Amino acid sequence: MVSIAAATGFFWETLWDHPDNRELRDARKTPNVLLPGDRVTVPLLRSRREEGETGRVHRFRRRGVPIKLAVVVRLKDGTPLKRRAYRLRIGDVEYSGHSDDSGKIERYVSPLARFGELVVWLRISGLPPTMQRMLVIGDVDPVETARGMCTRLSALAYDAGPEEGPYGESFREALRSYQRDHGIAVTGVVDDATITSMRQTFGV
Repeated sequence: MVSIAAATGFFWETLWDHPDNRELRDARKTPNVLLPGDRVTVPLLRSRREEGETGRVHRFRRRGVPIKLAVVVRLKDGTPLKRRAYRLRIGDVEYSGHSDDSGKIERYVSPLARFGELVVWLRISGLPPTMQRMLVIGDVDPVETARGMCTRLSALAYDAGPEEGPYGESFREALRSYQRDHGIAVTGVVDDATITSMRQTFGV
């Protein structure tokens, strides 16, 4: 929703809260996850006038731009990579800093960003000096879908296999491992308890 709003000149809240998008809100629960085929009503823009003295430079900043990108870096066993130096490149912009005590990295980026590259310095004996990941931004399906659950499992270091969906054994084993690690009944099925837990763990 954020990228649609940026491309059409709106705040994302205006589109998300629009009465004609109520059905979409009820179906998706979050503005951060849409599916191909979802219908978003975009109303006409209203003009706004601002007065300013001629012969001078006036700056206007659009509220809501940029947006926050949050990434949590962990080892495969779930241990957060605390206070690790990182370099994040998105387009021509490069950011650097350290993850916080939960392994989280937060940066404000363009709402139209689609790809990024993250490098984290590990400083752990027996592991490579750095961890490198390509980031695909704004491309995660709803958690209730097979692709959405597969993406989240893989992002959390559970090997769900390539494009196997709910019928592949790699997917089912990854799902069972996630359920076991999070105190959920181990079924290998995407049930309500697993969906709720994944929303809390993954954040969306």
